Amino acid sequence: MERSWIGSRRGHEVIQRRTFLALLGDERAGTRILLQEPDPDAEELAELTALTDGPIGPVGAEDPFSSTDLGHLGMRNWQMPIMLRRPGPVFAPAMEVTRAQRTQELQAASRS
Repeated sequence: MERSWIGSRRGHEVIQRRTFLALLGDERAGTRILLQEPDPDAEELAELTALTDGPIGPVGAEDPFSSTDLGHLGMRNWQMPIMLRRPGPVFAPAMEVTRAQRTQELQAASRS
């Protein structure tokens, strides 16, 4: 995965499990966790929890499934768009695409 390669090239420890990928960075980069499956088992959740105990720098966890309760870590869930795709040509859009030219247009697109 690209993120793990980038993290290791920067000297960060990379931990990859079935349900998550974690990068343990420095004070500036912090700890980043990406859930890759919606169903971590008890052991994986315990390991994920341990990674947030006393890290250097900020901690961020992305759960694109919104299925893992991280409230015990003081984290809250909110949905953010996420897209993963391999590099390569893209297909023509299946719908009309209009480029936002002004701030108001971008705000309107964000609300829809």
